Amino acid sequence: MQANFAIKTKKAYSFVHNTLIELERRKIVSSCLGKSEKNTKERIYDLDIEGIFWVLKEELGARQHDKDSYDFVIHMVKHYYSKLPLVFGKWSYFRDADLEDLFFIRLEILIGTHMKNPFYKGTGYYNWLEMEQQMTRFFYLFDFYRLTNHFITNFNPKVWLTALKNDKEIKDFMVQELEYDKKVLRNQQDNVEYVLSFMKS
Repeated sequence: MQANFAIKTKKAYSFVHNTLIELERRKIVSSCLGKSEKNTKERIYDLDIEGIFWVLKEELGARQHDKDSYDFVIHMVKHYYSKLPLVFGKWSYFRDADLEDLFFIRLEILIGTHMKNPFYKGTGYYNWLEMEQQMTRFFYLFDFYRLTNHFITNFNPKVWLTALKNDKEIKDFMVQELEYDKKVLRNQQDNVEYVLSFMKS
């Protein structure tokens, strides 16, 4: 595969090799061993989550007025659903629930946020989680505690919550994450009450 890239790009093999290693390190591409058309072993490269996000970022904004961009976004989401199954894999569910536009708005916010503050383990909004788990949690929960007076135009919290409840995988995920949040909030409340009691005594 690297030799083919070198020929097509008219770049030295060493340049292509080093570039692919760097792209893989940055999670823009990933690779696996496969077989060529001649049935020989070769390393196959494809977009990883970072690369997928870079491509989608360019096309999402144009999807509403450009059918080619819309079709391309759908192709990407369907093709790479396994990279982010509870997000990409739920596009058709939200489309059928008449929430496709909201799905894309939330995806745009997810991608824009990741570009500014990457969801790597140890960083990001939920730094105790792996990247895929952080992205999934952010997609569903980033604005969860301000369902009323929402910043997304014409957002209907009841319709959104009903959609989350009616898909078993999403519902199970939401219950798991909200149980975690409840425990954290309870601990925070206990700490606040302890400090208040101390201050007033």
